[in-house]
Amino acid sequence: MDIAPTVLEMLGLNAPAAWQGRNLFRTGDDRPAYFFCVGNHVVLGLRDGNYKYHYYVDDGQEELFDLAADPGETTNLAADHEPRCQDYRRRVRGWTQYQRAFLREHGVQ
Repeated sequence: MDIAPTVLEMLGLNAPAAWQGRNLFRTGDDRPAYFFCVGNHVVLGLRDGNYKYHYYVDDGQEELFDLAADPGETTNLAADHEPRCQDYRRRVRGWTQYQRAFLREHGVQ
């Protein structure tokens, strides 16, 4: 969702107000970045500072990585950071509820 706003801003144009994305090159924006991946599993997640969180929809598995200490995402810290995972799980669920409402509002069922 961030690619189109980034390209438009590079061209000197403003993105429509209804778009959710932001310019990927804008500095000083410390908002979490939400993402999803569909492949062998449906994974919802977010990047928050140095942390990257994955929530596997099919089985509820969680992964948490400290990208500053572990850029290869080899050590799952979720079991040691339950309060952080609980917060991220709540945020990801809220994001999915928001997206469903946003799509309905814009005519997507």
